[in-house]
Amino acid sequence: MRKPPPAALVAVLALAGCGGGDDGGDGGQKGDAVTVGHNQPIAFGATEYSFEPKTVTVNAGTSKPSVVRFVLRNNGSLAHDLHVEKDGQDLGGTPIFAPGKTESGQATLGPGTYELLCTVGDHAALGMKGTLVVTTKKTTRPADPDAAGGEDKDAGGESEEP
Repeated sequence: MRKPPPAALVAVLALAGCGGGDDGGDGGQKGDAVTVGHNQPIAFGATEYSFEPKTVTVNAGTSKPSVVRFVLRNNGSLAHDLHVEKDGQDLGGTPIFAPGKTESGQATLGPGTYELLCTVGDHAALGMKGTLVVTTKKTTRPADPDAAGGEDKDAGGESEEP
């Protein structure tokens, strides 16, 4: 009876897709591609032999190198890790860790395109790779209608609750 965990996972993924605010794009609702802003950690899932999402864009808002943080949940049955590389140079990542665990890592990255990969055994060769793009674009989030000050200039209408 493993139906409740997948249902819970579907609910979490549905909720994760609701927080958007990434100024357009294709939405990344299936987890294939995600766009995040500066200082927003990137959540990844790992299974045999893939990462989700496969493609991440970080809108750093600067042309200077900045810290990109990520969290990897190992949903597989083997040990995995997540590393960021460019031109064969390892720029940072998580340690190798066991199934069912979560680890975090970071890398200081300037604008450009980077490879994400699992460095365990032949996992990368088997397809456990992805792409990380860091841009100079700035991501702006809409004002929080629940924040103090109450300016609901573009809050979307009838969402007031008593």
